[in-house]
Amino acid sequence: MLRYKNIYMEKANLTLYTVIGKPERIPEAIQKFFAAVAKEAVVAEGQTVLTLQDDTEITFNISHRRDRQEFIASHTEGMANYFLQAETGNEELKTNVIRQIQCFNCVTGIVFEIDENEERTNYIINTLFDLAAEINGFLLYPNMSLLRKEATGIFHTGRKRTGKLRPGCKRRPAGRRTSGRHGSRPCPAGTLDSPVESRRHSLPSPPA
Repeated sequence: MLRYKNIYMEKANLTLYTVIGKPERIPEAIQKFFAAVAKEAVVAEGQTVLTLQDDTEITFNISHRRDRQEFIASHTEGMANYFLQAETGNEELKTNVIRQIQCFNCVTGIVFEIDENEERTNYIINTLFDLAAEINGFLLYPNMSLLRKEATGIFHTGRKRTGKLRPGCKRRPAGRRTSGRHGSRPCPAGTLDSPVESRRHSLPSPPA
């Protein structure tokens, strides 16, 4: 794993959606799951910034309906409308996904740095899935795939996937070194698939 920051790193973006009564639980869960690899955690109102052991950062921008009602309403409405346009052979699944989206009351934009070290990237992604599971959340990839615990897909668009970010790498033991604004870029309408039991999902690199 990296022990220093690679100057050629790029930014990766994920979005975490959940229904939660106390958004304060999110910074607590972030620190819990990244404790083994974080040097510092700075928690401010609506934002948590982790400095990892290789001096890179993961930024979590947290918006809750309690404080940003209009933003959450606009965000979830736009997301539901996007998925409503998706082609699917499973209308029941599509309806359930849209209902779930409309229930979300908390959106966390996640930004972190990536390079060619897939093991490091996989560690971060798997830890984010642990975080999502802790708060019963869902992760949205830049290709508009909506995923939950164990990287199980509940919605995948038909957009071609690129890049090397892949959840599925085994977690490093505690103490070993490793190496988020809101939303993703709009994408063309895609296709809705049945749940996929797989831990190998590609995550495209962010656009330049």
